[in-house]
Amino acid sequence: MSLRIRKLKLTSTTINGDYGAELEFPDGLVLLHLHNTRGKSTALKSIIYCLGLERMFGQVSQAPLTPAMTTRLKDGDKEWDVVESWVFLQIENAEGAVATLRRKAAGEGGQDRKVIDVWECPMIGIKNSTIQPKSYYARDPGSAQNEQGIAFWLAKFIGWELPKVSKHDGGVGILYIECLLSLFFVEQGQGWTTIQAGTPRIFGIRQVEKKAVEFIMDLDACQLDVTRELLEQEVDSLKKDWSARRDELEVIARSIRGALRNLPRDPQAIWPPLGEPYLEAFQEGLEVPLNAAIELDKATLVRLDSVEIPTADDAAKEVTAKLKEAYEALNEAESVSSSIEDDLLSEQAGSEALETRLQAVIEDLVRNKDAKKLEDLGATGGMSISRHECPTCHQDINDTLLDQRFEQEVMGLDENIAYLAAQKQTLDKLKARTDGAIQAILRRRDAVASYIAELRLSIRSLKRTLVSAGLAPSEAAIRDRIVVDDRLLRRVEAQGESQRILLEFPKMAARWAKVQARLKTVKGRTQSDQDRKKLRTLSSHFTSALEEFGFESFLLDTVSIDNESYRPKREGFDLAYAVSASDNVRIIAAYITSLFETAREEVTNHPGLLILDEPRQQNMQWPDFAKILGRLSGALQAGQQVIVATSDRPDAIRDLMAGIPHTRVDTDYNNWLLKRIPDEAASGLSSVMSQEEDEKFEI
Repeated sequence: MSLRIRKLKLTSTTINGDYGAELEFPDGLVLLHLHNTRGKSTALKSIIYCLGLERMFGQVSQAPLTPAMTTRLKDGDKEWDVVESWVFLQIENAEGAVATLRRKAAGEGGQDRKVIDVWECPMIGIKNSTIQPKSYYARDPGSAQNEQGIAFWLAKFIGWELPKVSKHDGGVGILYIECLLSLFFVEQGQGWTTIQAGTPRIFGIRQVEKKAVEFIMDLDACQLDVTRELLEQEVDSLKKDWSARRDELEVIARSIRGALRNLPRDPQAIWPPLGEPYLEAFQEGLEVPLNAAIELDKATLVRLDSVEIPTADDAAKEVTAKLKEAYEALNEAESVSSSIEDDLLSEQAGSEALETRLQAVIEDLVRNKDAKKLEDLGATGGMSISRHECPTCHQDINDTLLDQRFEQEVMGLDENIAYLAAQKQTLDKLKARTDGAIQAILRRRDAVASYIAELRLSIRSLKRTLVSAGLAPSEAAIRDRIVVDDRLLRRVEAQGESQRILLEFPKMAARWAKVQARLKTVKGRTQSDQDRKKLRTLSSHFTSALEEFGFESFLLDTVSIDNESYRPKREGFDLAYAVSASDNVRIIAAYITSLFETAREEVTNHPGLLILDEPRQQNMQWPDFAKILGRLSGALQAGQQVIVATSDRPDAIRDLMAGIPHTRVDTDYNNWLLKRIPDEAASGLSSVMSQEEDEKFEI
């Protein structure tokens, strides 16, 4: 997989005629040498713009190009308004396939600037071709995932399969090409301030710089992280699904004034759990399984339907007996309700006490950890521990070997932290258990309250029957039938719905077991042996390049590439924050060079391309700059490409490059990059357009 820049063509149309430039870029070290503000950076940014990757420069609505390509073009002492401008780019991949891209940079009407035309063949310099391009879109959502997006096409052309990565919002997205650019394209504005300075943040990718290095290095850790992230998301999803289904069952249970039993709150791999989950109902003061309650209601309804509804006179004796039973049941239920309230108050008091103890333990744990941290850092000022005093209880801490029989020995900080952590864990479990008991009591209280309400309604109905006309139908008998029938209907519906939901739990349990097994295989794994080998190669090239580039801030044997962050470190600290400005530039140059060179020895995803805009920053010494360019010139033998743009003095560059193999882009140092195209040489806006396109875009 690779990407090579072969040709770049810029055209800018004004009322004074067409202006343009055409540049060629072979393999090896290629030098673009122009006076400052003459179009050097425009050429490099045009490459990125034509590839549809300008979001590297930020969320700008306009093309990130100079006025010569967007608004006003300067020619000598005159300026001309730009009517329309285009960028053309010819690129090549590892298989030798060539593609030509065209993108509009300025101009009203016609093709939108988000559209990029692609010919999958060489087109720059070919006149009046009848080959039609295929159009792709840039910048809009989907440009990296959909087949009509230019980033999707470009990744395929290079040979990249962009990985999935985790985002700050908890989702998973794609690692956009713009996030990779700063590892092989360093622009002049901010690119030389720190490693990967140009990495955009707009995509919301977590640890975006690290993910970019993992992909460019083709580290197994990249896929491991993605796999782990996806599995953890699956775990979260299963927890939510499990909880949602359980909540549905709780709602169904409450609708019949019952409760849910034996269903764990968290997912588990074994199904069914110990004790089959079921719903229970409150039946005449007793808690019974829902299916049993349904059978009791059915039997009651059959018994009631088997006899005619008696008159008030006929039912008087039976009603009197039932009224007495109802009063007794009511008294018993109210007694149970009172007992439940006492239990609830007791559990709530216990929960509050546990919460108070838990908060105290947490505060003590934080205080001890802070004291331990300061102690480890060597601090003594203002610390109670330095006065041999416990930060929690303020007792004296024994720090002598002499026998002190009358003093209680106090645990040290490490023992305190371990003890408090264990206490917190125990209290957390007790608090969770108590809160669960409170919820169970609340459900029972609601069921009993509902039962009491039913008893009171029954008592009122029985009383009305006793005082009603003798020949009137017994109101109590009628009510009994209605109550039982309605309750049975609701319970049967609840049972059917609950059974439907319960059927989902075996599937979720199987998914949970599978995810947990897969998660166990990837947890704890960070890097493969091949990853570590690649990182050793990277570190070796990095320190070698630092030495060659004249790095002097620290001894090189204290510098290495961190295996976790993949950044240069010195004794555990980021190298860039403790060096001079010129050495910081050397660090950046050494880092991107080491990635570039590692690709020659290891299998990576590096495109084999480097584009550097003004690498001689911070007045770097000429000999050190020569060392950088000399080392980069090895790209020719490796079949790689380095494009370096500089505006340094012509005489200095001539002397500097005398012994360095390179190719110089054909430009006039003191002239503008975009030059007036003679009328007889101009063919419409560009020679790459067909005759029909010339007519379409004729000014």
